[in-house]
Amino acid sequence: MHLMQLMFLPTARPRYYNHNQKQPKQHRLGSCLSIHHTFLCAINLGLHEFAQDTEQNCKPSSSQTPHHVHQHCFCLPRFTYSSLSSHIGFSKRLIRHTIRHFSFIRVYTNGTIQRFIGTSVAPPFTDPVTRVRSKDIVIDPTVNVTARLYLPGNAIPGKRIPLLVYFHGGAFFTESAASPPYHRHLNSVVGRANVVAVSVNYRLAPENPLPVCYEDSWLALKWVFSHLKGYGKEPWIKNYVDFRHVHVGGDSAGANIAHNMAIRAGSDHEMGGVY
Repeated sequence: MHLMQLMFLPTARPRYYNHNQKQPKQHRLGSCLSIHHTFLCAINLGLHEFAQDTEQNCKPSSSQTPHHVHQHCFCLPRFTYSSLSSHIGFSKRLIRHTIRHFSFIRVYTNGTIQRFIGTSVAPPFTDPVTRVRSKDIVIDPTVNVTARLYLPGNAIPGKRIPLLVYFHGGAFFTESAASPPYHRHLNSVVGRANVVAVSVNYRLAPENPLPVCYEDSWLALKWVFSHLKGYGKEPWIKNYVDFRHVHVGGDSAGANIAHNMAIRAGSDHEMGGVY
C-alpha cells in the first residue's frame, strides 16, 4: 500500500460587486478578479454556444483588428452573455464590466489564440541559492504531455525521499510548468522540504477544452507510478523516490486537478492500491 496525501492552496472566495455602490479600488479589483476567474472556468468547461450578437454585447475600441476581435476585451466568438449568466448567475452588466477591465486572452475568429499573461518561460538549471537541480522530460510525445523535474542538491542515490507531484494554476488556460513563478516556487519547496518534485505540464484550454487537462494529469500520475512497478526509466524517480510518501498538490486550477487526481487514484485499480 502506498500513501498519497492531498495538498493544495485555497483560492479567494468570490465577492459580488455592486455597481451602484462606491467601494475602495482594491476591493473592486478583487471582486472583479474573482468573477473573472469564474468566467474563465465557465468558458473552459465548454459553454460554447454559437451566437451572432457577441460583437454587439461588447463595444469595440477605436481600432478594429483584421479578425474583428475587439481590443482590450476577453471575447469568444462562440459564446453568449445570456448563456453565461444563466449558468453562473451573474448579470450581463457585471460580466461586461469584468471582461472589459481584464484582458487576459484573445480568441480570433480564424481560431488564432493570443495570450497576454503566463507566457514567460524559465529554463531548467541548478539554482544557485537552493542548489536544487531541474530538468524537462517528455511523458507522452503523442499528446505533448511534459513535466519539469526537481531534485534536491543534497540528494544521495539510494536514499529515498518523498515525492511531490505538482499541478500549476492559471484558470486552465494559461501558465505552464516552466513559468518563472512556478519554477521559483518549486525550487523553494524542494530545497526546504527535501523532496523530489514532478511539475506536470498539461495541455491548456481553449485549444484543448476540459477535461483534457485532467486526462493529461492522470497520464502523468500513472507515468510516475510506473516506476514503482519497474517500467519507468527516469533515474531521478527510480533512484531517489520513496513511494510510501507521494503527495499531490497545486494552486488555483491546479488545486482542483490535484483534488481530482487524489480521488481518482484512490478508486482506480490501475494504480495498484494507492490510497
